[in-house]
Amino acid sequence: MKTAISIPDTLFKQAEVYAEQHNLSRSELYAQALKQFLDEQRQAEITKHLDAIYSTQPSAIDPAWLQAQSEILPKEEW
Repeated sequence: MKTAISIPDTLFKQAEVYAEQHNLSRSELYAQALKQFLDEQRQAEITKHLDAIYSTQPSAIDPAWLQAQSEILPKEEW
């Protein structure tokens, strides 16, 4: 897919230098950058949803679980 975009001259020049230094075509560089950006946005959205879910749930550990864990795990010297 071909497309035309407008970006600041300084950003374009930085991208050109980076692409040349890393042996990437302009298209490869922009495609990789866009993919990374979209992946990060998706992860941020997932985190936002999980934060919303967990903010409504108590975070304390049930004392019975703590007791069971201390009885099951072997004692270790530090």
